[in-house]
Amino acid sequence: MKCAMCSGETFLTTGTIEFDSKTLGMVCVPDITHKKCNICGDILIPSSESNKIIDFVRKKEKQAIGLIPFCNFVSLNEAANILGISKQAFSKNPKINNGLIYSAILGKRRYYVRKSVELFKENGNGKYLLSRVKTFDDLKNPFFKTFFEQWVEIPSSKIKPSRQILKRYTSTKERYS
Repeated sequence: MKCAMCSGETFLTTGTIEFDSKTLGMVCVPDITHKKCNICGDILIPSSESNKIIDFVRKKEKQAIGLIPFCNFVSLNEAANILGISKQAFSKNPKINNGLIYSAILGKRRYYVRKSVELFKENGNGKYLLSRVKTFDDLKNPFFKTFFEQWVEIPSSKIKPSRQILKRYTSTKERYS
């Protein structure tokens, strides 16, 4: 097959593709079968492989959201209050339902990233570049709990409104201050 850019020959190969994600920055997606031009290096990705790339990036995005400290999450009530709308309007907003505000589920409740909610209020899009790296200092700090670590620590049957979790964090913070 001829390359659309330079009329060179393309060949089928499997390898790692770099994908520029607005959420994660540059992501390397492994084992993608694609056609590559032998002259200009242009890449043609089949639709089946593009779905594989999208799934891989979504998985990495969920992992990055899981690394955000739990104290940076707010409940649905708090998120609706920040936006100045009702809980029902928040829940039915199509932009929010399409993922323009980062969120994660703990037990049976969904929690939203405060920074994402505030950005959504400012410009209608709560997505921002997520940091995927935990520093060594964060790991030593007993107050630093990622969303996933908090979920593992508290059984879902014992989850009460977010006030209980916040009270627990303030007492932990006072102990180590």
